[in-house]
Amino acid sequence: MAVTGQVSALEDGVRQLTGSPSAKHTYLLKGLVRCDICAWKMQGAAIRKGIYYRCIARTMAPESPVLTDDPKTVNLREDVVIPPLNAWLCQVFDPDRRPETVAAMVGARPGGSGTGCEAVEKRLKAAEARLRRHQAAIEAGVDPAALVDAMNLAQAERQAAREELGNLPESATIDAAEVYAMLDSLGDVERALN
Repeated sequence: MAVTGQVSALEDGVRQLTGSPSAKHTYLLKGLVRCDICAWKMQGAAIRKGIYYRCIARTMAPESPVLTDDPKTVNLREDVVIPPLNAWLCQVFDPDRRPETVAAMVGARPGGSGTGCEAVEKRLKAAEARLRRHQAAIEAGVDPAALVDAMNLAQAERQAAREELGNLPESATIDAAEVYAMLDSLGDVERALN
C-alpha cells in the first residue's frame, strides 16, 4: 500500500472516530517552517487556490522589537518548496548513499533541537541577563522597590527554565542496525514522494 493509501485509511479512521470530515487543506510542512527574520513558526494558509506559509509575527504586541525587522507579510508558496525538498530527500535516501545517511543519523548530536533544549537554554540565559541588568541598575542607584516586580518575574522565568531543562527527556540513541531497519521500512522513497 502506497503512502496515499495509508493516508486515506488514516483519514477514514479519523472520520469514523470523530464523525467529522477531514480538513479541507493538507499542509505538508505544518509546524516545520520558520520565518528566517523572527524565527516564529509560519502558519499554513490557503490563498487563491494555493497553499502558503505565512509569518504571523504581526500578531505580536505592536511595540515588540521583533516587528522592527519583520516585513508586514512574509508568504512562502508550498509548491515552490516541495519539489526541491523532495529531490533532496530522494538524494539523502538513495540506496547508493545508505551508509552515509546511516552514519549521519547515528552520529546526530544528542540533546539537539529535537529535544527543545536550545529554546529552553535561550530562555534561561535571557532571564539571567535580565536579572543581571536589574542588579546593575540597583547598584547604579535605582530604587530597588521599583524593580521588585520585574526581578520577581525574571526569577520565576529563570526557575521555570531550570526546571524545564531538568525535565527534558533523555535523547534516545539508536544504532546503525535500527537505522537500516527504519530505512528498509520506508521502501522506495522516490516513488512515495513523487
